[in-house]
Amino acid sequence: MGVVKELLERIEAEDVDEFTVEEAILGVGYTAVRIDSGDVGLCHSLLGENPCPRGISRRAGTLRDMKALELARLAASQDLSERVVGMAALNALAHHIFQEHRYRVWRGNLLPHLLREIKPSDTVVLVGYIRPFEKPLREASSKLIILENDPTRRRGRALPGSEAPRILPEADVVVITGSSIANGSIDEVLSLSQDARFKAVVGASTPLLPDPLFDRGVDAVGALRVVDADSLMRIVAEGGGTREIGRAVNYLNLAPIDGC
Repeated sequence: MGVVKELLERIEAEDVDEFTVEEAILGVGYTAVRIDSGDVGLCHSLLGENPCPRGISRRAGTLRDMKALELARLAASQDLSERVVGMAALNALAHHIFQEHRYRVWRGNLLPHLLREIKPSDTVVLVGYIRPFEKPLREASSKLIILENDPTRRRGRALPGSEAPRILPEADVVVITGSSIANGSIDEVLSLSQDARFKAVVGASTPLLPDPLFDRGVDAVGALRVVDADSLMRIVAEGGGTREIGRAVNYLNLAPIDGC
């Protein structure tokens, strides 16, 4: 069973059947789904990987008032645009059922923790380009390799994701964006990274339900919790990106109680 299917199974086991979709916004940077509990989930819209999102476009006008769990099940769709919206709904439900006491939790940017885990001799692989991480990871390691599926974000600094089978088995530290869950690559990435000393998943698309990731050897997860839903929905609707959504969220880092 893959990460997404396990996430869905864990959510289906909770008392979430009654929740419906209150609002869904497919923005340029992020997609956001608010459910009638007030919880909001995000997912990177991944338009660079899928510039013509026909799958979800065919559902336009039908998402509001849909059962939130039904929408979340689109996270397992074969269509990328449907998976993005499904992950946003899944993240809203994960937001609702999150139990902080089950994990070791600290707030703020995950990057300082990552830098403490990196040795000067390490090869670090960043799966999915995160601009603020590039320079610090490069300076802390012997070698930084970036893998990125979106050709508009490579710009000579990254290799295509198809290079993962060659690159990841040699990595000492692997940092994976939460978008890898939405684009369907997370299972292969984790399998290829099993020999890495330290693995982290980070980003707004990362669910506040990290157990399936921890069970597959991930050491730390950097996610977020929405604290101003109205502001966030407006930012997403107006095309805001990572910097802009920071005004409406708190960043939470999670690790297993007995972990790092």
